[in-house]
Amino acid sequence: MIIPRPITDVDTFAQRLLFARRMRGLSQAALARASGVSQSAIASYENGSRKSTQKIFRLAQALQVDPVWLSMGTGAMEPAPAARPLRDAADAWPFSAIRPQAYWALSAAERQAIEDTVGTMMRAFRALRP
Repeated sequence: MIIPRPITDVDTFAQRLLFARRMRGLSQAALARASGVSQSAIASYENGSRKSTQKIFRLAQALQVDPVWLSMGTGAMEPAPAARPLRDAADAWPFSAIRPQAYWALSAAERQAIEDTVGTMMRAFRALRP
């Protein structure tokens, strides 16, 4: 979602982090799992008691926002589109009914379980082919 006008009520890092997290429909716990930043650190950032973060890139990636916007409030919230076109289907998100944010909000163990399950299903389908 591209926001065409400036957002005036997100002047601080804390406000931008809270805004982006809510826009993505993530809880603090889900953002913590997706970014590898503790939930308590995220809560501290959002309430303004912790002012700066060295984990800005991890948070920005998990929220799919531009890290410069998140840290400084300049530029567009949405990251710039990828500079290169997709080379093949392997570069694209493979699921139409599952949002990438929902997947990345899962823990590493949960994501591994999904990968293992899909891999097993793919091998079974290949085995059924003539």
